[in-house]
Amino acid sequence: MKKTGALEWAMALFLVAIYYLGILPDGQPLKEWFPPQKIVAVAINMALGVGSFYLGILIHELGHALAGKTAGIEIIKVQIGFGREIMKLHLLGTELVFHARLAGGLTYPGKSPGGRFRPRLFAMIAGGMMANALAVGAGIWAMNSAWSETLEGIGIYLPHVFTGVNLFMIGVSLFPFTSLALGTPYPSDGRQLLRIPFMDDVDLEDFMAAAYLNRGVELLWKDDYAGAESAFREGLVPFPRSRMLMNNLASALISQGKCAEAREILEAALGNGPPPALTGAMLRLNLAAVWLFDGSNEAIEKALEYSEAASKSLVGMHEAMVMRGAALMESGKTDEAMAILEKQVHSDKPLDKLRNSATGFIYLAYGRHLGGETEKAAELMEKLKTSPEPLSPYDQTLLERVEGRMGGI
Repeated sequence: MKKTGALEWAMALFLVAIYYLGILPDGQPLKEWFPPQKIVAVAINMALGVGSFYLGILIHELGHALAGKTAGIEIIKVQIGFGREIMKLHLLGTELVFHARLAGGLTYPGKSPGGRFRPRLFAMIAGGMMANALAVGAGIWAMNSAWSETLEGIGIYLPHVFTGVNLFMIGVSLFPFTSLALGTPYPSDGRQLLRIPFMDDVDLEDFMAAAYLNRGVELLWKDDYAGAESAFREGLVPFPRSRMLMNNLASALISQGKCAEAREILEAALGNGPPPALTGAMLRLNLAAVWLFDGSNEAIEKALEYSEAASKSLVGMHEAMVMRGAALMESGKTDEAMAILEKQVHSDKPLDKLRNSATGFIYLAYGRHLGGETEKAAELMEKLKTSPEPLSPYDQTLLERVEGRMGGI
């Protein structure tokens, strides 16, 4: 943990002095205009906001789960937040998992009875926002209660904060967008509701495969590539056309260096009809990785083609930009590649799959070597070899290939 330095202490003392000695333009002392009890009230309201947000996420996801179960859809798991796991419960056949980071939640469906699936899916997705709407109603009712007036008298606005947070969640959920979590696209409730009438059977399989997808992705990001492969293959038995399962199975295979098999799966996924834009970009990103691994002149041309398409759709995504830089480097476009890699790779920070990948380090080192910066190239190579995060077989192969060109630095 970083220690508080002299500058931070000086700034804190300066702010305290301003608070106690400051005078407003009308001559009123600052501490009288904004007394300490108001500061405490603001801090309490902020804490209530954080708590209300976490509770709002729980209400939202439980709304999905209850609506899904009522509609006959099996609910395998409800996830609250992301990051470090805090607590896990089992409730009515559903796993309820709480995580430390407040960044939304996910509800994972399982089996569903045949027939009228679109209305069932609509009910499940709308259930989250309906639960938040009920919470808003409860908050408005509480605003008129005697205890709410008592709290308002000391500057604490619990019902107002709770109501505002749930209104915010409804608004965000309704907005149609797609986010990326651990390299996997997750559409918002609003986007899914708009897509339901136009979903084909493959889109529906993607949705129903979410539980298998989540289990496999968790294993993938723990470097258990074989375990992830098994989880994705298990999901493809009931959902053989799920593009998301196929793409993530390809990721697990690529990480193990099984790129020929991954290519067949990716091409089959693209052959299942036009995928959603973000899913298609992820498929093309993996195809770029496959062709980069091949290394032949023809393969590098394909890596350039697929990496360009992926980087245009996945703007700013580290993995996509690094793959573009690597393909450019392999094609001899060193200056263009370095312009990308120098922005994406942070040589002073540890390796990180999402933000500071080994592939980026490998090709930045190669670019430094080609530019005559042999010492910097050697430092990057040493950092790769001594990193506590082990390289995947895929990255290990790329490292050995590039190191051979550099004369075994």
